[in-house]
Amino acid sequence: MDIGKWDKNMELAASYGADLKDAGVPYLTILDGEGKVVANQRTDDLEVKGVKEQSHDAAKVLQFLEKHQAAYLDAEAVLSDAMTKARESNRVVFVHFGAPWCGWCHRLENWLAKNEISKILAKDFVEVKIDTDRMIGGAEMLNRYRKSESGGIPWFAFLNAEGETIVTSDGPNGNVGCPWTDEEISAFGDMLRKARRNLSDAAVDRLLQTMRDAREAAK
Repeated sequence: MDIGKWDKNMELAASYGADLKDAGVPYLTILDGEGKVVANQRTDDLEVKGVKEQSHDAAKVLQFLEKHQAAYLDAEAVLSDAMTKARESNRVVFVHFGAPWCGWCHRLENWLAKNEISKILAKDFVEVKIDTDRMIGGAEMLNRYRKSESGGIPWFAFLNAEGETIVTSDGPNGNVGCPWTDEEISAFGDMLRKARRNLSDAAVDRLLQTMRDAREAAK
């Protein structure tokens, strides 16, 4: 949060109990999903002592973060919730597997997060991410649906409301992953058409065009 020269957002900081004028900056505040304060931490207590160049002790910072980290989600519970939503709305589950270190996973997730894309997909699909590193049982679930412990990510599957696989990201030339080449984007279009319930050909074509546009924008 930008505080300018101690003249910006100071009331907001105070509302979180962050005593910046006494503690200085940087200052750490952790909020829960409802915006309530979990912890406040002045950072001079996290500094390395006895050195000329001021710096922070990585072990102390990590200890603070780990102490207040959110509980790990359970992959089975996350997918079960998506299945319930799919049954109640007569839609298909679009489950994609990824990890925080995976650049291609972030590309796919960024595309899915675009307002235009999410609105189109939501007509037929309940989109859900399974984090193979940060969800309990995430890696095991990936192996179960992929039927293999080898292969790259992102990997995805379209499932009916009973959890049965309609189609996966395994195309004729291997895992499509984050569709990028013309061949991969075309294969993804075939997958969408196989899994869709109501999406028109025009809607599918629009989705594929946004993928091509994203590719061009990244060059």
